[in-house]
Amino acid sequence: MDTITFLREQLDMARAFLAGTLADVDAEAAHAPVPGRLNPIAATYAHLVVGEDGFVKGLRGGTGFPR
Repeated sequence: MDTITFLREQLDMARAFLAGTLADVDAEAAHAPVPGRLNPIAATYAHLVVGEDGFVKGLRGGTGFPR
């Protein structure tokens, strides 16, 4: 198995795991404020998506995160 195939499979598995974890979370729960210094689920999800995008862009030879 080559590196690209391996990384694609890893990202696919991570996305499937996340989808299963969030399957029963509706928009109201995702955006609900959390006591203390924690982020709502939606903010954490957005952070994950932007991080994954930067990771993949970096692997493709891009600059990763926008500046």
